[in-house]
Amino acid sequence: MAFLKTGRIEPVANNLQEISGLTERMAKIIHPLKEFSRKSTNCIEAVSLQQIRDGVMSVMYGRFEKEAVSVFWPEAVGEIWVMADRLRLEQVFVNLLTNALQAVAAQSVKEIHISVVKMHDQSEIRVLDNGPGVQDPERVFEPFYTTKSSGQGIGLGLPISQRIIESFYGELRVRNHETAGAEFLVRLPTAQKSPIDSAEHRLIVN
Repeated sequence: MAFLKTGRIEPVANNLQEISGLTERMAKIIHPLKEFSRKSTNCIEAVSLQQIRDGVMSVMYGRFEKEAVSVFWPEAVGEIWVMADRLRLEQVFVNLLTNALQAVAAQSVKEIHISVVKMHDQSEIRVLDNGPGVQDPERVFEPFYTTKSSGQGIGLGLPISQRIIESFYGELRVRNHETAGAEFLVRLPTAQKSPIDSAEHRLIVN
């Protein structure tokens, strides 16, 4: 206000730019805090892994291309169905793939592999990167625990993701793979097309 009164426009513009940057940083901090405190609506339905892939890649394709990261999804993703809330499951995989992207940043060849293992009435979706692995797998799901550099996160992405998966009666774990980097395992109840109503794509849980 003082600069405006004296007609000094340049410092006003600089201050407004700084205020805008600070506001954006505040929003990035507040958003995960709101997600962490939000109660799940438990709107669970049959979701195709193809739907998740399409949603996630539409959000992250530009980043993968810019960083020259190759992402490999399983074949026939349209045949893999789990019980979840689509948008919140997309949020989980955006977070997992963002972590994987950051993990492979220093590698000459950057790869992320998604695979699926079916276990009776559950499906386990695995996200494997070829980065250096997780420093402390026992702590990665603790709120505010992070090994990332400043500006890359405040340590709530994985706790939020774990809470979301648990709200789907599933499980989210991590381990260091014996031949590559970190591997996150998302286990969810499997959904199948009803043999009676398959033409209408009505779905039931095993």
